[in-house]
Formats: sequence, structure tokens, C-alpha cells
Amino acid sequence: LIGTCWITHDFRRSYIHHMAIHPDYQKMGHGKLLMERALEYCQELGLQAKLEVHINNPQAQKLYQKFGFKLLDGYEVYIKRDIK
Repeated sequence: LIGTCWITHDFRRSYIHHMAIHPDYQKMGHGKLLMERALEYCQELGLQAKLEVHINNPQAQKLYQKFGFKLLDGYEVYIKRDIK
């Protein structure tokens, strides 16, 4: 296994989660191939694609921007780590 991504949807948008390529296989075009296939799948579903990327991950940001992803203005991401 050299890479993975998990795709879910809510019947309006598809969400690309946890896209990753093993460090030994990065910068070889595998991320591009994985993203192409992920977007093909979203297109087959007829749904727009949404993803999140950490601000300290410029390599991933550059890849996503090459595929036409744009920042979603007006939104902030919230998380509740403890379920108490």
C-alpha cells in the first residue's frame, strides 16, 4: 500500500478525507493519480468535491490547487476532541 484516500458524501457534496501517499513514494506522481481517480469517482456520483488541508501542509495545498480547489471563504473548521 503506497497511498489512500477515503471518500464519503452527504448526497450534496463528496468529501475527500485522509488523502495520503507513503513518504517513500511521494513526488513520483502517485498523489496526482490518486486525486485524478478520486475526482473521477466524485464526478461519477455527480457531486462537487470538498476537502480540508492543514495550513502547514503546503505540498498538499499545491496539489489541490493544481486540481482547481479554492479556499472556501466564510467558513471555519471546528472540532470537539473530547466527547465528555
